[in-house]
Amino acid sequence: MVNGKASNKDDESNFYKQADGRCRLIVVDESHHAKALTQYQLVLAGEVRSEEFKLKTPFIMENGEAIDRWVFTKTYPQHDENKNIVSIIGCSIDISISKLHYFNQIERVEEAKHLKQQQDVRDLFIVMFTRS
Repeated sequence: MVNGKASNKDDESNFYKQADGRCRLIVVDESHHAKALTQYQLVLAGEVRSEEFKLKTPFIMENGEAIDRWVFTKTYPQHDENKNIVSIIGCSIDISISKLHYFNQIERVEEAKHLKQQQDVRDLFIVMFTRS
């Protein structure tokens, strides 16, 4: 980091693995690295950010099933009297179960659409042969 900004010399993988060394390590899934880095850079630019991230570590449900772990984060830059960013404050909450329900709902809607299409084809077929 140079003056609070990521430099080209920074190893992005270390950014995710090390965070700031004082907090528990949360490792973002590779598919979300760019989004996490963008959020971090925007917070360094002074923006308050909210985002959902998929993590590498799975969420283990009570039945032992492993599902994708998702977190919702909100980060705030903290400024001094000269409006310089002196720290970043953030909060994360695990939303894995909510995401599981959301993705299951999307899957059910897609299945229902497919079944409706099959029914429509079947109805058309019946109409065609009953008119003959």
